[in-house]
Amino acid sequence: MKRQFRDRIKRSCSLLALQCLLVMTPNNARAGNLNQSIFLVATGIGLLSTYVTTRSEQVKSARDFFNLQGEYYYGIRDTSVVSEGFAIERRLAPWFSVGLELTVQQMFAADYNAFGASFNPQFKWFLFGESRLSPFIAYTAGVHYANTVFPQGGTNFTFRLIYALGFEYKISSSQFVRLSVGHLHQSNNNLLDRNPGYNGNGVALSYVWEWDRKQTTD
Repeated sequence: MKRQFRDRIKRSCSLLALQCLLVMTPNNARAGNLNQSIFLVATGIGLLSTYVTTRSEQVKSARDFFNLQGEYYYGIRDTSVVSEGFAIERRLAPWFSVGLELTVQQMFAADYNAFGASFNPQFKWFLFGESRLSPFIAYTAGVHYANTVFPQGGTNFTFRLIYALGFEYKISSSQFVRLSVGHLHQSNNNLLDRNPGYNGNGVALSYVWEWDRKQTTD
């Protein structure tokens, strides 16, 4: 029964991937309409996955990792976004992990530049577990504050949402490299008067290594 429940979660993750593909299009209006619904779906699946894994036997072998990541996105108003992040990640099961990331971000356009930082909870689902090469789905939802309004005509404070599809390559039992393509959305979700929002597509590269080997030998 538990296995069937976990299989249902994995199928739900596949539906999330299809939604990600829909939002990663040049149609900015359609992307904006989907962002809120994907936020609700992805957060619900992430919390459900966390609940299932923490109540299973797999949580006894949970492993902790550091994650260094660089990202580049290009989107509306010809604005480029470059970010560098550091995360602490817990692999609750071979197929699922949760993490907390601190990111610094630079935004550039022809007549505009800004700098900001964000704090981001993360969920990742690994379709083939900890095999040598595994596709994964990643979802990040955090808060961001910039030294000037972002995007142009927006506000200093925004929510930062990322949906990504990628591959994880196992270098060794304690080291991984990840490459993904994703969609970045930032807006204040209409909490403030100005809410033009930013939507961009891009790539991310990260290096992941285990930082507490004791948990795997207890």
